[in-house]
Amino acid sequence: MAVSAALALMSFAWVELGADSVRAVAPLHALSVQSRPAQSSPKLAGPPTSDKLPPLAKIAQRTPADLVVVVSIDGLRPDVITPAMKSLHRLYLQGSSARVARTINKSATLPSHASMVSGVDASEHGLDFNAYRPERGNIGRPTMFSVAHQAGLPTYMFVGKAKLKHLLGKPSDATLKVAGGGCKRLIKEALPQLQQQKRGVLFMHFADPDSAGHRNGWMSDQYVSAVHDADGCLEHVMETIEQGGNMEHTLLVVTSDHGGHGRSHGTRMEVDQRIPWYAWGANARRGRTQRAVHTTDTAATTLSALGLKLPDHMHGQPVAEAIGGTAGPASMPLIGPPVGPSSGD
Repeated sequence: MAVSAALALMSFAWVELGADSVRAVAPLHALSVQSRPAQSSPKLAGPPTSDKLPPLAKIAQRTPADLVVVVSIDGLRPDVITPAMKSLHRLYLQGSSARVARTINKSATLPSHASMVSGVDASEHGLDFNAYRPERGNIGRPTMFSVAHQAGLPTYMFVGKAKLKHLLGKPSDATLKVAGGGCKRLIKEALPQLQQQKRGVLFMHFADPDSAGHRNGWMSDQYVSAVHDADGCLEHVMETIEQGGNMEHTLLVVTSDHGGHGRSHGTRMEVDQRIPWYAWGANARRGRTQRAVHTTDTAATTLSALGLKLPDHMHGQPVAEAIGGTAGPASMPLIGPPVGPSSGD
């Protein structure tokens, strides 16, 4: 029993860094990987290879969700996540998690978020800068907000940085609230909306880890503490979904825009580009995806889960193997063996 527990604790934070780990992605994804220069970066230890479980089954059919909640935890490196971060670890145990996920080459907050919500690279959406600059205009491609809004669905954004105003092509694409000061302040604004919203798209942006990384360094004690804070805010989001009586029709996607190293990010280094990606709730299958996930897949997955047609321009692909089942029950233990294949795949 002690050995099994130790294996479980070691499995949660692994991210495979091999070049062949992205062999199944779309051409845009492959381009993002192949175009990076050969730079050395910290290697993340893999989990033990015992107790392998089969990969997720292919999805034949799925029922669209009514509401998709997307939470972006700014600057979250996947290798910082531990079982002590109960909400993130619960996503890993009860939902679907990406075997490996990455952002765009320009791994900065605004360009990366623009790709997350539009499904295209920075060269196409036009937001290749990383500050609030109203004179530069807004995103130049349809987004998951604009498509959902045009379909008559409610769309809301709660963000921790004003620069993310650029994600709205038109003000009517979503109701936007900028709530600086950390995720605890932001969820005070967002949770009342989540409690009453049953359809459409609701987006939350937690800035805490990124702010701590720039001040004190990624993987510093202060950074880890900020991740714990974001995990606590995520717990309130998950509780609200569960208690709202609409969990079986609500899909939660949790991801990040980039990682970081030292006190910076924005490079093509692995630690800057690797991100976590989870799906939990309606249609989320328990396990780990076989193919790599790209940040552009978040928009495609959101629209697909809502049963909406993807824009023709969109390069991102729905993570079909991650949605189409059911979430684990709320009573599942927070600590336990992983539910996806281990490092041998």
